[in-house]
Amino acid sequence: MRQRKKRVLRIAVPIVVLGLVAGSVFAFFAGGSSLSGGEWTTASGVSLQVPTAGAPRLVFTAQPAAGSAIEATGGVFSVSVAIQDSHGTTLTSDSADTVTLALGRDPGHGVLRCTDPGGLTATMSAGQVTFGGCSISRRGQGYQLTASSSVKPALAPPADGHSFDVVTAAAARAAARTTALKARKTGRNRATGAHGSPGGAAGGDPAPEPMAAGAELAFTSPAVTGAATSSPSLGPITVQLTAADGTPVTSGMTVQLSSSSAGTDEFSATAGGPPVTSVVIPAGASAATFWYGDDQPGQPVITAAADGVAPASQTETITADATAPPATPSPRPRPVRGRGSCPSGCGGPASPATWSPTPPGRPSSS
Repeated sequence: MRQRKKRVLRIAVPIVVLGLVAGSVFAFFAGGSSLSGGEWTTASGVSLQVPTAGAPRLVFTAQPAAGSAIEATGGVFSVSVAIQDSHGTTLTSDSADTVTLALGRDPGHGVLRCTDPGGLTATMSAGQVTFGGCSISRRGQGYQLTASSSVKPALAPPADGHSFDVVTAAAARAAARTTALKARKTGRNRATGAHGSPGGAAGGDPAPEPMAAGAELAFTSPAVTGAATSSPSLGPITVQLTAADGTPVTSGMTVQLSSSSAGTDEFSATAGGPPVTSVVIPAGASAATFWYGDDQPGQPVITAAADGVAPASQTETITADATAPPATPSPRPRPVRGRGSCPSGCGGPASPATWSPTPPGRPSSS
């Protein structure tokens, strides 16, 4: 009897184990429910808690806005990538694996570069990574980014990559001004619609639909004042993403920057740093800072805009460059023989008021 029990156990235990493993694997790849209570182990030995629906995947949490125009080589942008489950939750267990950024679509045969120490490959930190100082070398319409990771089994690449253009410097500046004008117009329409004036629901064109979460961008730093210079040295200027009640929102996004100035203006992520056309509010944060420079005296309006949220505008003050050499004064007029006199001497230190013309037809007193 004892031997029979041992024989049954030797047969039954492997069958039960195989059945459990096979059922778990089937449930995982079926996509409805994964290895309940199990873990996804990466090649580097990092354990990720398996999501309740679907496998982990790579997602862009910050990138150039859809349809944006970025200057070839000189237009600098930032990109953030995260490992998320199907519910959009970042899997923070991974701070060891790497992510590599690349061009998914390369219509202009351009070269993607990022100035961070790791270049196009960076190590995860709490399930996410940011690439800074990125640029594309050649013009083209319809560029798109992609990303891959060292996680094994391989994670699906981001499915949310935006399509954007890389253009000349002049075209990028024109596009930035157009974006600023549209953002200000949208802001005015939203404000008038809220009060039921023309453009609102009570008459004319319908007002823009309110955003689901009421999120909006806002400048939380005071307006800056400084001398005219194309170097971005005025700041730091802080833009924050908030809910309708002013509560900070930490979902992260790319914020496009533009100016209404007719002169040469630049934005930068650091004081006097390389020019950028956007800044990134990373996931988990609600704000980003930047610096501004403008060589045209006046009061330019800078605008921060992003997909799906209300834009923000702020009027800055640019004064004349105090270090510029003074204008050369025009020489004092000299009298023409027979038509005037210079009692105190022409060209000397006397005031122009000491010289008076002699009426026509009257001989000079000299």
